[in-house]
Amino acid sequence: MKKNNKGFSLIELIIAVAILVVLSGLLAPQLIKYVERSREAKDVQMLDSIYVAVNTALTNEEAYDKFVDGTNTGGNYVDIDSGMSIKDIMDKNDAFSKEVASILGKSSSELTLNSKRASGGHNADKTTVNNIFVIVQSKEGSDKVEGLEVGVYVAPAKDGTHVDGFDVGTTK
Repeated sequence: MKKNNKGFSLIELIIAVAILVVLSGLLAPQLIKYVERSREAKDVQMLDSIYVAVNTALTNEEAYDKFVDGTNTGGNYVDIDSGMSIKDIMDKNDAFSKEVASILGKSSSELTLNSKRASGGHNADKTTVNNIFVIVQSKEGSDKVEGLEVGVYVAPAKDGTHVDGFDVGTTK
């Protein structure tokens, strides 16, 4: 009597699984690299949103007045010309900080960086890091008109230096 074996033998299944393991081992690093690039793009997009929110808040008269008053000695925003964390800005309880929070539609605790490079490696557990900084400087243009220049950048908590590629606007 002739036996009619249908299906795969054990050795064929083992070989197929081994091939899949080798292929996944080769493709995994590429996939991880693309996932990290996606996280970096999302972080830059968030910095751009913060940049737009600060610029837009400065167009609101009441918020602008509170901001300018806050840049005077003893005010809430004295240090903003050298960089102030977005968390510190949003934690103030004045018209400017409320306007920024309203435009962003998020609280400071929701502003997180997901990429390893932007968070300085501190963000593997997806916790909020306080390393997104806003800088607003008064500059005079070539036409002798003075105005405010806004910049947003990322500086790891370790040493405060800018992370290349994670800045929007004038950050120097």
